[in-house]
Amino acid sequence: MAGGYGVSRKVAVVVISILAASWLMVDAVPRRTMATINCDEMINSIAPCLKYLRGDGSLPKECCDGVDHVNSMATTKTDRQQTCKCIVDTMASVSGLHDDLVKSLPTKCGLHLSFEISTHMDCSKVN
Repeated sequence: MAGGYGVSRKVAVVVISILAASWLMVDAVPRRTMATINCDEMINSIAPCLKYLRGDGSLPKECCDGVDHVNSMATTKTDRQQTCKCIVDTMASVSGLHDDLVKSLPTKCGLHLSFEISTHMDCSKVN
């Protein structure tokens, strides 16, 4: 029976080695990037900007903090396109936004976004 135990142990080592190699190969394959942007969270983050973007007040610090937060969430092309779509959908439902204030918002907040925001963005062109 001692020989049977040695064979079982060798089989177990081979099986574990195959599983480990398979796991490493799967881990090495690039995964399709999934958007991690939550539109509700994004809208809540930039809600303090609304009054300013309508031309009804000064730019609050909370607005810039929200824009910075949204920018930090959009780390991939897919994230940026999803962010763009959320912004476009939100702006379409809000009346009275001044496009010049929307476009200048990142600069006014001292931020550099990877894409320009406006009331008429084409999200398919966002990289």
